[in-house]
Amino acid sequence: MNRPEYMNIPPWDGKTEVSVIMPFCNEAQNVVFTTQALIEELNGFCKYEIILIDNMSDWYIQCSVKNEFMPLMEGKERPYPIRSRAFFMGPPGSKRDGSIINTMFFRKGIVKYLQYDVKQGHWNAKNHGIRNSKGKYLFFLDAHCIMNRDGLRSMIQFLRDNENEKIGGVHAYINYMLDSRSLEYRVQRDKFFGYQFCTHQQEEYFENGKRKLRWPTKPYKVCVMSTCGMLSPRTVIADLGGWNPEFGIYCGGEGYMNFKQSTCGYHHWIQPKAKCWHWAEKRGYQYWHKDFVRNEMIAAFINGGEKALQFCVDGRGGNAGLHELADDVREKCLDEHEYIKSRQIESLEEYFNRWEKTPGVWK
Repeated sequence: MNRPEYMNIPPWDGKTEVSVIMPFCNEAQNVVFTTQALIEELNGFCKYEIILIDNMSDWYIQCSVKNEFMPLMEGKERPYPIRSRAFFMGPPGSKRDGSIINTMFFRKGIVKYLQYDVKQGHWNAKNHGIRNSKGKYLFFLDAHCIMNRDGLRSMIQFLRDNENEKIGGVHAYINYMLDSRSLEYRVQRDKFFGYQFCTHQQEEYFENGKRKLRWPTKPYKVCVMSTCGMLSPRTVIADLGGWNPEFGIYCGGEGYMNFKQSTCGYHHWIQPKAKCWHWAEKRGYQYWHKDFVRNEMIAAFINGGEKALQFCVDGRGGNAGLHELADDVREKCLDEHEYIKSRQIESLEEYFNRWEKTPGVWK
């Protein structure tokens, strides 16, 4: 079976242990704080690099404020650039070009700043980061997230301690909007590649012969989890590839990656010591519902074939437009579907059924 060319990535450099891959769009200030937090976490622990991928940010976004408590401004609105590419690079031809890049933590040679302008999309920007990385482990994080203290270290140590295990990814819990509840994902079978966000499962223990529950204390396997806050061995990405380049902006890419790896024998784990504090907000890019649906179909077809693709079509009403999208997905994703199918040790349907029948692990 021929392996698609886009699945190939460069080899490990033999020195760098962790490559942090962080796409962002119109959220430049967030990047600075998130990057500094990563530097504080990893300095002295391992050799690492942080790769920032500016995913088609605007050059300049003009925002205005009116501060009535500043007499010198005389109540006038004051425009300033925010969340834009100009924050890092300066507008084209500007004397500020590269001003932030050449200062702050960039002087340390740890951070790479890349611009991705081919196709706006979170998953393709991650692929761009992978192609420019050199670490033994790849850590995927969004720019509007900060890891808890020692959380990433605990994930790295887990992979160090389990070199001989087939691990696709070790994940942090997600805490959306800085909510105190730590969430894990669970699949909704009636909505293909849809997820429920649930507080993490509890583990049982016995005290004086009585069954009790507590929050997990050790890493445990899960059916699916977010790829924000996922640490993966480079060998797994090299074996099965990153994200399919047909993916659009959002949706589909998390289940696609989890299920691609899992049905081929690479398991996914949650490290309960790790939390990804996540602050989501609008970032100014265009989002198309059609793109959302197509992403879902890409993930379904590559991992589950015709039956899974038809499930997506029928579940949304089966109109002519959906059939056209499905035909497009078949044509453009057939090569990876056939390659992954040749590598799978169980079908996607078998994988779901096995997890549903596993007591005490996922319900």
